[in-house]
Parts: sequence; C-alpha cells; structure tokens
Amino acid sequence: MTNKGIDIKHPKLRGEWAELRFMARAAEHGLLVTKPWGDTARYDFAVEHKGKFLRVQVKSTMHRRGAGYSCNVVADGKPYENKDLDFLAAYVIPEDVWYIIPAEAFKGQTRVGLYPGAKDSKYYRYEEAWRLLTGKMGKKHAASSPAGPDEEASAPTEDCPQLESQDTESETVQNDGPLSIVESRLRAIQSRLFSSPQWKPRR
Repeated sequence: MTNKGIDIKHPKLRGEWAELRFMARAAEHGLLVTKPWGDTARYDFAVEHKGKFLRVQVKSTMHRRGAGYSCNVVADGKPYENKDLDFLAAYVIPEDVWYIIPAEAFKGQTRVGLYPGAKDSKYYRYEEAWRLLTGKMGKKHAASSPAGPDEEASAPTEDCPQLESQDTESETVQNDGPLSIVESRLRAIQSRLFSSPQWKPRR
C-alpha cells in the first residue's frame, strides 16, 4: 500500500503527519512520549522509558539521492550540537522506514544519507533501532558498519524541513490507551488531508 504521506505536498503538514507516526510507533515499543510546551526547544519530543528521558528530534524525507535518500539535519540552518538532543528519528516516507540515530553519530553534519536495507551503509545499524530509546542495544545496532557512498557531501536544502511538533501513526491497536488516542488523531488528520481536495492550510 502506498504511504499516503507522499501525497501531502505542504512541508509543514507533512512534518506534522510524520510526528504523528513517530508517536504511534514509539507507543508500540512501550515508550511514553511527551512534548515540550512552546516551540523554543531544539527537540520535538521527550521519550521516557522506566524513568529515563531522552530528547528526540523528528525529521522526514522523500528526497532521493542515488540509491538512497538525503535527509537534512539542521536547525536554523546550522548542524545540531550534542547538547541540543539525544537522538534523531529520521523517517524515510517512501520506504516507511525509521532510523533512530544517536546525536553523536551525525555530529557536525547538515544531512545524513539513508539507504534502507543496505547493510554496508553508514546508518544501517540504526534502521528501526527503537530499542536504543529503551536503553537496549541489539546485535545489529552494536556492530560498526562502514560509511555509505559519499554520505557527508553537501546537502540539498529543499527537503526535511524543521518539523513543528504534533503526533504520529498507529497500526491496528484496539484499546483505550494512549495509542488509541494517537490513532484517532492520525485518522482525523488523514481524513481531513485526503478527503477535501479544496482544503488549504491556514496561514
């Protein structure tokens, strides 16, 4: 099934949709997600597991670069610093794949090259690495892997905008917990986005 996020043309709306998907996926992995009040924080969410909090910035991309995708990781045009966040959650929309990347792994970079399924790529060990947010490290994520082709070259700037925060996705969970709330919000937003061709975001 085609990922409907591809059809969302407005960058900010696409970012909000990606954040909804992040919230739902995090909930599926037993994580509690909270959002800082206001928009001055350098991260989108605080993720809690067994009393430990981690700061997560969510980004998404559809920008093809060779055999993979390029995702910008900047704030106000500058690379993130380790003091700004703990992890990057990068969502490759066309592939429906998440990367959970420690801040140290892309320190000083303005973009990351993501190659879903490519075991010899630099960030393969962080593909779907949700366990890192729970303090666990699987065999795949502990091993080192070589850098992918030309991953630190100059970055395109039109994709992966600074996401404005909101929520995420859910699959088929039917309970009365936080995930059900996220699922309802996601469905409401998708219905609004895809069933009203004339609808335009307020400015």
